[in-house]
Amino acid sequence: MTAKPPDPSWIRALLRRGDPALGESLAPEEVARLRQRLADEVARHEAPLLGPRRLVWAALAAVLFAAVVLRLRTAAPPAHTEPISAAPAVLAADVKDRQIHFETPGGTRIVWVLSPKLSL
Repeated sequence: MTAKPPDPSWIRALLRRGDPALGESLAPEEVARLRQRLADEVARHEAPLLGPRRLVWAALAAVLFAAVVLRLRTAAPPAHTEPISAAPAVLAADVKDRQIHFETPGGTRIVWVLSPKLSL
């Protein structure tokens, strides 16, 4: 069973009822003149989305972007490859484990042991 399309006559009647210029009418020559002027203005202001100059600039921008991306990807790593540490170098044999003690008001005790030999 196929549904019938809705009858648009009720929409037309509603729009005509709300039309502020319902009682006014223009002469056919005046309507033709307005339509022609509107068509002329649209044609005058219409600009192609991608004109020749815009295409050239877009192509140059794409080439420049590709060159920068490729340059960044193929950049050589720095000559200095030795890891840099923020802490001064200390021999592991000289450093002992440190402990931090916490005690809560309820009596729970927490002891943290910090070991310099631990590596993650």
